[in-house]
Amino acid sequence: MIPYRQVQEFPEDLHWFCPRNNEDSDYHFAEDLQDELLGETAQARDVRMQKLQGAKSRKTLVFDSLQIFAFDGKDAAQYQKWMKDRLKQQMTQCDVCTREYYRGRRDLKQKLDE
Repeated sequence: MIPYRQVQEFPEDLHWFCPRNNEDSDYHFAEDLQDELLGETAQARDVRMQKLQGAKSRKTLVFDSLQIFAFDGKDAAQYQKWMKDRLKQQMTQCDVCTREYYRGRRDLKQKLDE
């Protein structure tokens, strides 16, 4: 399936770049948890890591789908508008998603420069 189509199927409340959704506003990245990791059980760590892996997979799909911006024309315009609108929503709803998006952009730029 085309990455863009997969991104379109994400639930409305799902964060694209972090494990959060509307029901889960916890932090999951180690840099956000700091001292809280000291008391983390193995089971809690496994759950957190599984959520982080899901976020990483979504982030990869989103960045793969950004290729839509390389196309011109009327057909691509509707998809580009949808993507811009959804990215804007992601950036305004979550500080962690914003941070991870900009990290992903940096990584993508380095990859394209190679």
